[in-house]
Amino acid sequence: MGHMKQQQLKTIIFLILIVLALAACGGAAAAPAAPTDTPPPPTPLPTPEISEEELAIERGQDIFMNGGADDLYRPEYACSYCHSLDDNEIVREYPAPSLQGIAERAGGRVPGLSAEEYIRQSIADPPAYITEGYKNVMSRAAAFLLTDEEIDDLVAFLLTQ
Repeated sequence: MGHMKQQQLKTIIFLILIVLALAACGGAAAAPAAPTDTPPPPTPLPTPEISEEELAIERGQDIFMNGGADDLYRPEYACSYCHSLDDNEIVREYPAPSLQGIAERAGGRVPGLSAEEYIRQSIADPPAYITEGYKNVMSRAAAFLLTDEEIDDLVAFLLTQ
């Protein structure tokens, strides 16, 4: 082998060693790291657990105030269309009793019925008991439009009043 060929072979081996060394080190010289001026994203706050009872009360409030979340309901079927949660407020021209304090009063309205049973009966069968001084004008629509679960939710909400 000629001197020239040996020199070329040494150069090729030298270049191969450089390439292997660079590959082992991650390639070309690493660029300097960019400064980290931006803080890391904030750690999200833990979401508080909401109990099924609290969810039921929220759903019941929606039914009371808006007639429910489903497109089937109309505002005139919302309890708040006729009933107030304020003792001093009359909502319609034919006043319906205020439901403020209903949880406290309901248990003593009809002998043998708990507050929960009385409220449920008032929703499902409004003329079963008419509050003194009021007329039998409440629609039975709620009993037909609301599911059993929605009535449970509405009762849960009213028991907080």
